[in-house]
Amino acid sequence: MMNNQQTITAVAHAWNTIETWAHEHFPKLQATFTNGATEDDLTALETFCQRPLPSSLRASLQRHNGQTSHPALFWYKDVYRLLSVAEIIDEANPKQKTTAIPIAIAGTGDKIWLTISEEDDPLRLRSHDDPHVPTISDSYLDWLRQLADDLSNGRYTIDRYGSLDRAVPDDDKLDTIIDQAITEVVAKDGDFPLLLQQIARAINQPEWIVTYKISERRLQRMFKKARKGS
Repeated sequence: MMNNQQTITAVAHAWNTIETWAHEHFPKLQATFTNGATEDDLTALETFCQRPLPSSLRASLQRHNGQTSHPALFWYKDVYRLLSVAEIIDEANPKQKTTAIPIAIAGTGDKIWLTISEEDDPLRLRSHDDPHVPTISDSYLDWLRQLADDLSNGRYTIDRYGSLDRAVPDDDKLDTIIDQAITEVVAKDGDFPLLLQQIARAINQPEWIVTYKISERRLQRMFKKARKGS
């Protein structure tokens, strides 16, 4: 487990990577990053939450106190803009402020929540119309590091609307990748999870992107048909 200084250093390294990518590939995104929160800002948030902030979140807010506008920094089935300290307080649920606070928001009103009552501060996505609350990362630091890694390794692209999106091949290339993966997995007598793993590796994305960007039911039908014909 990292000590406080190691966490601060890791947050700075992640932000260095994010800023470098934005400067080189998406200047409009870089322009949305604000100056860091002041100590008074952070104290106000800790007073509101009635507890100290996780050191990773504190260090990140000191680097950038949210984003001024879109384009948003993070994509998870929608684009999410980082919130400032003032916005975190405004958007928080007063009944839950000692256990979880929002750190990013989508145009739909969906938020990414950081659990602050647990040692490992997992990040969860809460949808206004979804009763399920999936965990998207084990901690704020892991999430920030993964975001930096995804950006620097080409897993994001800029769509035609000027927003970040997950980078996947065009339909023709994707169909070729899927057909090849199905052929190889069937030849190995592999199962459907192996097929997802193979496609994910081929498009350089996590498996959940495969089932989100490509219909899982469609993949299952294609796989089932190929196995019957083998």
